[in-house]
Formats: sequence, C-alpha cells, structure tokens
Amino acid sequence: MQKKNELDIQRQILEIIYRSIDDLGEEVQNLKIEKKPETALLGRSSVLDSLTLVNLIVAVEQAVEDEFGMPITAIANEKAMSQEYSPLRTIGTLSEFITSILIELTEG
Repeated sequence: MQKKNELDIQRQILEIIYRSIDDLGEEVQNLKIEKKPETALLGRSSVLDSLTLVNLIVAVEQAVEDEFGMPITAIANEKAMSQEYSPLRTIGTLSEFITSILIELTEG
C-alpha cells in the first residue's frame, strides 16, 4: 500500500463502510442505517442486532482487505478489546479504528 494521508485513508474507510451498509441492506429487510459518522453501531440507539453488526464488520474487513491488500481484524482485535470505549460504537469510531490499524500495518 502506498503511503497516504490519514484523512484520505479514513475517507476511503468511510466509503467502504457505507458500501457495506448498502450491501447489507439488500440482504436484511427493513434495515435502515443512516450513513453518517455519528450513527450508532452498538448500544440502545443502534438499529443493528448483534448478528447484523458482526455481518457488517466482517463485510467491512473483507472490503478493506480487497481494497488495501491487507487483512485486518476489527472484531477480535486485542487493541479493540483493551480500549475503555469500544471502537465499534459508531461508524466514525469504526472508521478511525480501522484507519489506525492500517497505518500501524504500513509503518510496522
């Protein structure tokens, strides 16, 4: 992967998440997820059940690998589990987290 600006990577990740939401919406009837960074993925304000959330994360992981050529794990990630607040809380926090993983992989 070529070195890219962190904001550019995060924008790409947001687009991947939004595409994954669209794809998931085709599979799950009546799934209405607003495609904006502050949309909740976890908690009471989320419209996702746990299985749908896992399906979304797996789809995003696969799309990131396809686009960046690097496999990532956002769900079963030691860094994610050690944080005080889950990086899976919102679309924005998920995007930031995946961006940080990609940057670590390219710098490491």
